[in-house]
Amino acid sequence: MTGAAGHPSVKITVPHAMARTVDRPALRRRLDGLTRDHRVVVVSAPAGYGKTTALAQWAEKDERAVAWLSLDPFDDEPRRLFGGLLASLRAALDPAGSAGPARASSSLHALRAPAAGARLRQSHVDALLVALEEAARPLVLVLDDVHVLHAPGSRDLLASLARYLPDDVHLVVASRYDPPLPVQRLQAAGDLGVLRREDLALSADHVELVVAELGLDVDPDAVQELARATGGWPAAVRLTGLALRDAADPAARIRELAVAPTPLADYLLEEVVETLEPEVAAFVLDATAVQRIDADLARALHGDSGPALLERCVRSGLFLAAFERSGAPTAYRWHELFAAQCQEVLRRSDPARFAQVHRAAAEALGSSDLAAAVGHAATAQDPALATRVLLAGWADAFVAGETATLRRLVDAVGGPERDAADVVLVEAACRVADGDPAAETLLALARSRRDRLPADRRAAFDVAEALVSLYVARECGARTDPGRFDGDRGLLAAADLLAPSTRALAYYLVGGAEARLAYDDAEALVHLREGARLAAEAGCAAIEVACLAEATVPLFGAGDLDGAARQANDLLRRTERLGWSETSAVAPAYLVLGMVGYARDEFDVARAALGRALDLTRTRGRVVGLRAAVVLMTTCLGAGDAAGLARARAEVAAREDLLAAEPTIADLVQVIEARVLVEGGDARGASDLLRRRAAGPRMPLARVWAADVHRRAGLREEAWAALSEVPAELRHAEISVTFALTTALLHDACGDARLAHEALEGALDDAEERRLLRPFGERGPELVDLLGAHLTWGTKHEAFIGARLSALAAHDDTRRTAAYWELTEREREILLYLRSPMTAADVAAALFVSVNTVKTHQRAIYRKLGVTGRRDAVRVAFERGLLTGA
Repeated sequence: MTGAAGHPSVKITVPHAMARTVDRPALRRRLDGLTRDHRVVVVSAPAGYGKTTALAQWAEKDERAVAWLSLDPFDDEPRRLFGGLLASLRAALDPAGSAGPARASSSLHALRAPAAGARLRQSHVDALLVALEEAARPLVLVLDDVHVLHAPGSRDLLASLARYLPDDVHLVVASRYDPPLPVQRLQAAGDLGVLRREDLALSADHVELVVAELGLDVDPDAVQELARATGGWPAAVRLTGLALRDAADPAARIRELAVAPTPLADYLLEEVVETLEPEVAAFVLDATAVQRIDADLARALHGDSGPALLERCVRSGLFLAAFERSGAPTAYRWHELFAAQCQEVLRRSDPARFAQVHRAAAEALGSSDLAAAVGHAATAQDPALATRVLLAGWADAFVAGETATLRRLVDAVGGPERDAADVVLVEAACRVADGDPAAETLLALARSRRDRLPADRRAAFDVAEALVSLYVARECGARTDPGRFDGDRGLLAAADLLAPSTRALAYYLVGGAEARLAYDDAEALVHLREGARLAAEAGCAAIEVACLAEATVPLFGAGDLDGAARQANDLLRRTERLGWSETSAVAPAYLVLGMVGYARDEFDVARAALGRALDLTRTRGRVVGLRAAVVLMTTCLGAGDAAGLARARAEVAAREDLLAAEPTIADLVQVIEARVLVEGGDARGASDLLRRRAAGPRMPLARVWAADVHRRAGLREEAWAALSEVPAELRHAEISVTFALTTALLHDACGDARLAHEALEGALDDAEERRLLRPFGERGPELVDLLGAHLTWGTKHEAFIGARLSALAAHDDTRRTAAYWELTEREREILLYLRSPMTAADVAAALFVSVNTVKTHQRAIYRKLGVTGRRDAVRVAFERGLLTGA
């Protein structure tokens, strides 16, 4: 859903000047000079003074890149405003979406808005300013209709841009009144240029050009009279011309207007409407109900004749600005004053038609712009329609993270419907996603009102309420009751009761649960792909993206690593183009890229992807974030990155509240800690740790890793027992190779060479086909002898074995004793200084800490290394690889 999940292309497109607009080269030159001499330009004038038109005419001629953002009231939220700025800047600096050296600023494209539910921080603004500076390209950023911004956070963002933009980036803001900028500071620095009403007003010469362009035959005195009567107000001049095109004596009518007692705009609008052909006039009154219109919407508002009448309005020079969109029909934007006055005429003259048109707009926009659709239903004073539109479209906006917008739309419903159970349920779901403590109270309130709903809505409410419960489980930790999970699957049988978008949501949530809880990758893929199909048919782009991102998890689980990575990368490129890369819904794609990177020993790739998954799941999708933190732990362990392992542990600890609800992940964390002990040479301690694990469900991978820990401790019976607990149907992908390698090493230790080599050959079959490298690295030098013997035994994987032997020789993990993993980041830092002749006081000064702090860390280092002094600490550190290459 374009309106819910991202910024429509027309909002970040420079509009074409309205048809038959008078060219004003002097004003264009004035704007050019202001935008070159001042970092900030304010264009401030009431409605109808041609602010947008003047800027559009200037932008078409300027050779610099122009980023344009048209604002509306829903942009008055800092996170959404920041996302709009990113979208407009990317469109201006990289219009073709290039991915190579031509890309204007890699930093800009790497920049992300805060995740859904998170606050915009100064660090985000700073990162944007740095990215613009790195772009090193002249740029003008135009923000139109800034008067809609009222929230303190939105105004702070605007003020930061005005104060700190790089020298070659200029800001232009158009507003009905002076925007909230640090005006005095900018003026004192000579950084502020201003265009006001008197600068935009038409001179008598321009009025004469407008009159001539409209084909009016009036004398110069009448032109002067029109200029005086309108004060050069561009909208009033054009309205007068349109109203008088068919007048018998235009000059006389101009003089009458000059002394008319009614407000000029109201009078002229009625005159314009009366002079239009009846069918065109009726269309204009209908079509101005919407701010932006294209042929399809014209048809929805006015029937089959709508598209042709829209073209006639364009040709006749009415107040329409064009937006050409790549791959889409041209859209038009009505002049705001013109549209508002036309709607007032319609409301006064035909209240029933006024309500009917807005109801039609609500129906037509429901699948593309939920906010506008609910707004039109509210304008029509039709709470029932507003409710129906909201319930039909809320799911896509919810998945896109637009919870703040949804809560405003819930309030817009109005009337008794605002308190209906299913509407309250939407608000409750938003509060759940936002971590609001009031969510439980609202959920209880919605359930208490369930019986007041009509029968058809009651049935749909039951399914939707179960989906919200499933979402809560997804966010707050998985349920472990298989019977309840089977009930969740049963939701799909009742999904026909739901609106298409909510039906797609059901497949998304159930499919994701199947992949993560039941390890049923085949069913999960079926359901997630069906959810993506349903979402695409319903125009729910956010749910479609979420389903495809979630589907990468079972793709990986089924062993299709290439397919999972390809789908994840394709999806992330698509979301970046759409401006939706900040939603937590895409975090599973980053998680899978991290898992693929780990499986293939591409540790830098894995750490970068997992870091993005963590960033996106600070407030929503925290269970995905927990899984990413756990994968990051094992990635850093494999890479020998002790500092990274410490940070990953901290990320897991930050989600400690989820571990109690996710026993399989908690168990996996303990197994990883046991592997850390094994890497440090304490295999017996690792086995003891595993014996102390609480009873409960375990992941297949955790069982295989546990078996390998017992094997390395010499506890073969316990290792075989752990392997026997892994069902054959779950031995796929990375697990199959890990399982087979552990089996081969156990057979080899038991003296059964034939079974050892058969198991090893099976591992090599899977590993080479899927490029699974990490299972070999996890076993380190213990595997070297067996792989060498396997070359003599006979294999079709000679080259692959040679590469693995080479990699194992280059990465000798035996030096990483327990002390390596136990030293804190500060202790490792101080250990580096111990090689030098620096005193404790010198080290303290270098690190900006106290001498006592340094000495405390020194004592801890000596204790962990088993030494008594500085020289021995350095010697042992070198022997154990803690200072390798130093």
